[in-house]
Amino acid sequence: MFRSVVGLATHGRQVVLCTERPGYADAPLTDEQRAQLAARGVFVYSIPLAPLRKAFAPRHWLAGVCGAHGRPRAIVAHLGKNGYRALSLGAVADVPILAIFHGEDANLEVRDSRYRARFARWFVSPGAMALGVAAHLTRKVVEAGFSAERAHTHHLGLDLEEYAPRPPHAGDGPLRLVLSGRLMAVKGHATALEALVRIREALPGTTLHCYGEGGLEAPLRERARGLGLDDALKLHGAVPVARLREELSRSDLLLQPSEVDPEGRCEGVPNSILEAMAVGLPVVATQHGGIPEAVVDGETGVLVPEHEPAALARAVIGLADPARRQRLGAAGRARVEVHFAQEGQASELAERIAEARVAHAAMPPAARRQAWLAALDGYVELPEAIGRRERLRWPARLLVNAWRQEIG
Repeated sequence: MFRSVVGLATHGRQVVLCTERPGYADAPLTDEQRAQLAARGVFVYSIPLAPLRKAFAPRHWLAGVCGAHGRPRAIVAHLGKNGYRALSLGAVADVPILAIFHGEDANLEVRDSRYRARFARWFVSPGAMALGVAAHLTRKVVEAGFSAERAHTHHLGLDLEEYAPRPPHAGDGPLRLVLSGRLMAVKGHATALEALVRIREALPGTTLHCYGEGGLEAPLRERARGLGLDDALKLHGAVPVARLREELSRSDLLLQPSEVDPEGRCEGVPNSILEAMAVGLPVVATQHGGIPEAVVDGETGVLVPEHEPAALARAVIGLADPARRQRLGAAGRARVEVHFAQEGQASELAERIAEARVAHAAMPPAARRQAWLAALDGYVELPEAIGRRERLRWPARLLVNAWRQEIG
């Protein structure tokens, strides 16, 4: 989210950022990030979206925003569920809502019985537009019922000034591998460990450095002990973005063995891959999700099938030659510059916002009012998204809503 906001603001758009977790990877903003936003004229408000379902809250908040910054022209919601959570605000402001789908929201939530009806409300709201960060995510939103004409793929961009290409690494000794991402099944850490056993047989001393945190830390440590990899697996936990850039720059390649997890989760284009390519690091990854949209097999890295540690190991061993790693890394940097630079993606997002506004304005005002009323009629937020006080009222309100639908 932070990168999209900075890109839009740099592109000449005034942005009002309204969220509880606006920083990188949903973390709080750092002082450096706040300074960047202030320098670009971005205004930040910490506002939970769930209470905006009430009639009074969005009108009250919108009046304050309009008085300070002028009337909004569109709402861009990061994560699919925030598309329907912003419905009340969109209706009061009478502006289109664009929702950016990042992964689980498109893979699972649009078809989840708990959320399906709520997504359907946003699907038909005036000017709504869906933006998947990878092509397969866009397709899944369309398969869930969204209009194909208003669904597009929009890759997230990187500020390449922050990612200087690393100097060439000499020597053909042990490799320093890095795997960046939360410790969860979809990232393929277990497969990486199985591959590491084979890699160390050919390249003794090779180490795997993992950056991220999650519930799999203890199982991964136990598995590493069982495989005799105590000294090879380095779990560093979550680190700041600047630290991760340094770690990427002094590594030999990025390992990204993502795989569909048992619940059906699938990744878009992992940020870790774009960050690695931006510093000139070759990537060994799986043919998974949106990864092939970034990594060109044999040109910027090597792609292998999911759940195949032997193939993953062969790909890494094949990059023992530093000259080949340098060649693939340079091609990766060039690809990011062309397809994933923040400036270009911000320009594309600005164009999508303009398209949504045209579609919104094409509806006659009376038809728009009826569409907003239909989208909001009887809307009740899920209990986990609202406060304790409202949770006591939620069952009764849900029953009333169900009754109204039955007699309506």
